[in-house]
Parts: sequence; structure tokens; C-alpha cells
Amino acid sequence: MTVMTETSRADETSTSQSETASIPCASCGNPGKLQCPKCLELQLPKPASVFCSQDCFKKAWAGHKECHKLTNAWMYVTNRGQKRSPKMPYCDWTGPLRPELVGPTRKVPDSIPRPDYANDGTPRSEIESRQQRTVPIRSAKEIAGMRVACRLAREVLDKAHAAVRPGVTTDEIDRIVHEATVEAGAYPSPLNYYNFPKSVCTSVNEVICHGIPDKRPLQDGDIVNVDVTAYYKGYHGDLNETYVVGQVDDASKKLIRCAYDVSALIMHMTLACAVDVQQCFICLGKHNKLNIMGTLVHSTAGPFDAFRV
Repeated sequence: MTVMTETSRADETSTSQSETASIPCASCGNPGKLQCPKCLELQLPKPASVFCSQDCFKKAWAGHKECHKLTNAWMYVTNRGQKRSPKMPYCDWTGPLRPELVGPTRKVPDSIPRPDYANDGTPRSEIESRQQRTVPIRSAKEIAGMRVACRLAREVLDKAHAAVRPGVTTDEIDRIVHEATVEAGAYPSPLNYYNFPKSVCTSVNEVICHGIPDKRPLQDGDIVNVDVTAYYKGYHGDLNETYVVGQVDDASKKLIRCAYDVSALIMHMTLACAVDVQQCFICLGKHNKLNIMGTLVHSTAGPFDAFRV
């Protein structure tokens, strides 16, 4: 049984008596006087953790303790999304960026159709699909469905872009993406894909891709890639863009420009049915004196295979 703290104790944990008193008891609605210490530790929202008395707290305990589950807490993500920890995981960091606390997983209404991995994190239909070995020719109906999903995702990405500025956390961008996707009747595809805990990927600075949104505010000079995917009527619309945050240096601008030129060249050559994606990356990468992603992954990320987040 968790022991409640008096408001004097709550003062020591940055919750003033006036703050607690202004919040109604989570059980009966009377003015709050006590706060659950476990909720304080997990940094859970105050409205769910304030009670008017020990008796009221004890009566509500059976239901209240459910909010202490790790998926409802602000903690570090470990083991490729499957675990949470109050301590920052160790890694031989390659730059100054560090992970921050990751907030609760956001909910998707039951009325929205979801992919097969939404419950257990395993995309079985993808693993078993022949598309892993062959490229199918899509029908006009299938192409139309893909276009709808991609347009929806584009609109969501534009809303995320509008929020990018110094001081905004990537968790706030996740909230915007999640709410916009759900409002459109779609499922945010990253959510629980191989246990990914959030609804969008936000990759800041030296993070190559698939960064987990967290509590860190974006800073002037950052670059951030926002990767949105929406699952709608059986199709995933997947697209991303890299944005500058405030005033960025020339090296960051050059990196973004090179990546954009590569994608534009690939699209042009694909339409001409003469594409060699790897050679596109190598050619432009060497011209701009930038490492291609494959080289970067193998030489930098490879040695840290044991560190799985």
C-alpha cells in the first residue's frame, strides 16, 4: 500500500499547498490535501494523484494504482521500447544529445481500425508478406487508396511542421500528430510498431532516424526530422521532412540540402525507370563530402548493437 504524503511533504517535492488545495480530490471531488508519492515519483498528472484524506485514498486505491503502470509514467525507454527505467540508459554517446524522459503512450479510440501489430507490437502481415521479396503491380483502386493515406499523412505532417520552434518539446509534436491523425479517422502507424511507444518519429541532430519523442525542448540551431505515417483504410501513408529550428549553421543546411537533392534525383530517375538508389547516395554524398547513411549505420551504430532503445 502506498503511503500518502501530507501537503508539507508535497512542498518538498515542488507541489505547493495552494496548488494541491486548488485541485479536487480524485475520488470524491472535495478540496485536495494529500498527494500520492508514487504519482510524484512517476511525474503523473496532479488531478489523478490528489486526495482529500487518507481514508478517501484507501477507498480509491484499487483503481488508483492502475495509473502507476509504467506506460503511464514519464521514464526512459529501454530494450527497444519494451521496458521503462527511471535512470538514463548508458551509451558511448557520439554527440552532445541525450535522451530525455518519455511520456505516457497515447490512446487510440476503439472505433478506429488498426494494423495487426497495434496490440502486441509484432507486424505479422508484414513479416509474412510476399512484398518482402517481390514488388507487386498495384491496381488503380489500390493506388487511389494509397494516395488518400499519403495525402492525410501530408496534412498531419504540415501541422507538426507548424509547431517546430525553439522551446517546443518533441513530445508536444507527438501530441499534435497523434490528435490530428486520430481526428482524421486514421491510426498513427509508428505506435507500437515493434513496441515503438509514440505516434511519430522525431530525430534531432545526430539521431539518424526513428527518434522517440521526449521531454527535451527543441533548441535554437537544432535540426529535426519528423517522420509521420498514417494507417487509413488498409494503407500506410509514410513521409518525412527535416526542419530547421531557429538559426542553424551552414553544415546543417548543407546536410538537409544534400538529402533533399538525393531524394529529388531518385524520384526523377525512378520515373525514367533507370534508378540505382545506392549509386545516387554515393555520388551525391561524395560530391558533398558527406557520409552515406549505410556507411554511417555500419560504422557508428553497429558497435552499439547491445544498446537497444
